Parts: sequence; structure tokens; C-alpha cells
Amino acid sequence: MKIIQSFWSGKNNDIRDNRGWLSYEYHWLGWILSCNQIRKFYDEVELYTDSFGYEVLIEKLQLPYTKVHVVLDEMNEYPKDLWAIAKIKAYQLQDKPFLHVDGDVFIWDKFPDDFVSGNLIAQNLENTTDYYREMWNKITPHLNFIPDEILNYHNEHSNLGCNMGIIGGNDVVFFQEYTKKSFEFVNRNKENWNEFNLFNFNIFFEQQLFYEMVDLQHKQISYLFDEVWGDNSYLGFGNFQDIPHKRFYLHLLGNFKRRLNICKFLETYVIRDYPKTFERLKNLYPEKYSFFDAQIATFSFSKKSNEELIENFKTEISENRLQINSKNLLARNLLITTLFEKYDTAIENNEDVMLVLLNCFEIENEEDIENFGNQNLKVREYDYTYIAYDFDNIDKLMLEELQKPILLSLFLQNMKSYLEDNASENELNDFNSLLINRLKYFLESKILLIFEN
Repeated sequence: MKIIQSFWSGKNNDIRDNRGWLSYEYHWLGWILSCNQIRKFYDEVELYTDSFGYEVLIEKLQLPYTKVHVVLDEMNEYPKDLWAIAKIKAYQLQDKPFLHVDGDVFIWDKFPDDFVSGNLIAQNLENTTDYYREMWNKITPHLNFIPDEILNYHNEHSNLGCNMGIIGGNDVVFFQEYTKKSFEFVNRNKENWNEFNLFNFNIFFEQQLFYEMVDLQHKQISYLFDEVWGDNSYLGFGNFQDIPHKRFYLHLLGNFKRRLNICKFLETYVIRDYPKTFERLKNLYPEKYSFFDAQIATFSFSKKSNEELIENFKTEISENRLQINSKNLLARNLLITTLFEKYDTAIENNEDVMLVLLNCFEIENEEDIENFGNQNLKVREYDYTYIAYDFDNIDKLMLEELQKPILLSLFLQNMKSYLEDNASENELNDFNSLLINRLKYFLESKILLIFEN
């Protein structure tokens, strides 16, 4: 099956626009990782874009699409807030089976064969809760035209929809019907575009209309995930710590793309797996990545350089001469991407590992905690930023036991001293589970490393 992606600038040619992300560089990093990961598993990956997208994604970043269609400049008659209209156009241009993958979706394996063989396929079924309903109720008073196909939703007889992080299938005839109706939905309300929230309107002329038309025609949708999520309650879709051993698919929808810890994992994976492409991005933003030249001047963007950085970092740790500097914090980030699976495997197999705490964090004083809410553990990044994490009372006790490298088994044994002497076996097991989960949290927060015993 052919994989397609679409990028439309909406006449916004500012390369520093964040486009819904925490910052603009993460938006482009998302495209780098998304395209390259898809190309690992698929031979046909095509991009539908406009002139600006071609300039950045193809000419500057040199992303490895097998074919590029510069056809979306014609969508510039639409306001940029109607970002999904370019996706609708990309669907409409298909005359063979396809799967459209959003630029904030990342995969670490092929999609299952039984999934891509479906006539209609999407990411997952979604409960449209009050979150979407409130949006719709604010939009509808300003609409001149509501398609009959969406009246079940409008009249609250239906509360389901599709998440379309991925969308496609073999029934291209249906997609012609659907895209025609979607364009009609948008165009017939053109005179009122300035009266309602166009950004929120995307949800309804894309994913809600799709689901309602499928339902009315009694067609079946094959979903990548069986779970049904609420429209504002997705969990785990930004968990880089779970790939590839626990999940092969991430989708940084909503707030996931605005969380610094997730964006930093995204950045690290690009540096790790696609260093030359990262260097091209760095050269587009010399002011954003100036610390590389200033603090890690000897670093060359290659997998070999990554390996050397990690090995030197591990040597400094083993020789007890580790310095917390930008070079070593970058090495830490690269190394940690390889440790999540090792930690989970060790816990599953009841294997011992060495725990090593890194002195790369600050604990906020109590008088300052109120300024950060519950986030009073500040972890340093290699670019001098800090990421704030929750820090509980149990974490303070754990740090005391982690002041020196210690075996996991001995750490768990020592922590028992904080329990009552008459603690039951169930209480001990629950406490152990809590500690194991908090150690994983320390690993995710990048203040803990593990090494083989």
C-alpha cells in the first residue's frame, strides 16, 4: 500500500512558526522522524505539499520521499486555520489504495497486514465527549449549511468519531464521495468563516463527517487500536520510553507536542538515528542551536560520533570523574534511549542491574515550590534548559539510597527499612512495585542510568 503525507503552509512561509508545537524546531524535527521512520518500512512514501513545503522538506532537509506532488498552493484561497482542508485535498487526489500518515505520527514497524488490507482504515474509534460537543455547539449557530450526513451527530444521536492520525484504505470510491461532501461542508459556509472558530471546525468536516458517512453507509472501519478513547483523554501516545518493545506507534496529538520532555525525546531520536538530517536543520537555525558549536565543538553529526560520545561518557562514569556538561548530557540523552527496554526486561526477568544516579538536577526549596506547582525536580538538559518533573516524598528517600551506585536488589532491600516492621507480604509487594515504577520514572526523567551487573 502507498503511504502518503501532506504539508500545507496556509500561505504562512515563516520557517520559525511553531504550527502548534512547543517551538518551531520541534515541528520540523517531527517531519524528519516521521518521514524517515516510514521509509524504513515502506518503498512508496509520497508527499503532497505546496511550494514552501517543497523548499523546506525537500530542498533544505532532503527528506527521502519517493515522490513529491507540489499541488497544495491551490488551497491558498482557504484560511490557514482550516489546516485539514489540505488533507482532504490529498485524500481526493488518490485513485489507488493509500494510507495517509500525519507528520506527528512515528512508527517503528510496518502496519499489520490485516489492518492495511481493510477497505477503510483509521487510528482508533473515539468517544466525542463534552470537549468536542462544546466546540460544535459554538460553531453551529453560524453555519448556513450542515450536511445531512452529520445530522445524527448534530442531534446528539451519535457520540462516536475517528481519530485520523492515520486514515485510508482500499475503498477509494468512498473517499471521492467523502471528500466531495467535506469540501461542500466548508465551501457553503464560506461567508461566515470569520464568525466561528475555524481551527475547531477542522474536527467536524474531517473526522466527524468521515465517521458519520461510514456509519450511514453501513461500512466497516478497521482500526489500528481496539481501544476507544475519549476525545481529550489519550494516554501513552507520546511515550518514547515504550518504543520499540512495548509499542511501535506514537502520535503526538494535542498537548503531547507542547511538552518539553516529549519534544526533547523527539530531538534525541533524530540526533541518534538521523544525525545528518539534524545537522541540516541546525544549519537552518544557527541561533537556536548555537550551543553545539560553543559547547560541543568537536561533535560531528554522525552515528560514529554518537557512539564515541556515549563511550566517553560511560568511561567517565566508570572512572568516577564524570563532569556534568553539555557534551555529557547529550551523551546521557542518547544512551538513555537504549536503556528503557533493558530496564523493563530486567524487571520482567527478575535480573539485577546497577543503578547510577546522575547529579544533573536540582530540587526546589519549599518556598519556591508554589511557583512550579508539584513540579519541583528540575533536570538539566544539554542546551541549558531545565525540565520540571513531579517529585514525591518517596522520591526523596530513594535519592538518599542512590547517592552511590547500587545494585537494584540491594536498593530494594535497603528501602524496606522505611516500612513498618509488621508490614504484610502484600504491603511489601506493593511497596516494591512502587519503587520499581519510580525508578523507571527517574530513568525517564534522565537522572538515573542502569548498567549490567
